[in-house]
Amino acid sequence: MPTRRMPVIPRDEAIQLYLDHKISVNALARDYGVSAPYLTKLLTDWKIPLRGRKEAAQLRKASKRDQ
Repeated sequence: MPTRRMPVIPRDEAIQLYLDHKISVNALARDYGVSAPYLTKLLTDWKIPLRGRKEAAQLRKASKRDQ
C-alpha cells in the first residue's frame, strides 16, 4: 500500500500568515490541504507560539465586527 505524501508547506509563508495576518490554523490547514493537527504540529516544531482559545475567540469576534 503506498504511503500518503503530505504537501510541502512553505514555512515562512505559513508563519507570516499565522502570526502577522492572524489566519487560523484551521483556515491555513484547509488552504494547504492538510489537517489542523498536522499544521499545529509543524508550527510547534518550528517553535511558533500557538494562540490560546481566548485569543482565538477574540480574533473571531473582531473579524465578525469588521464585516
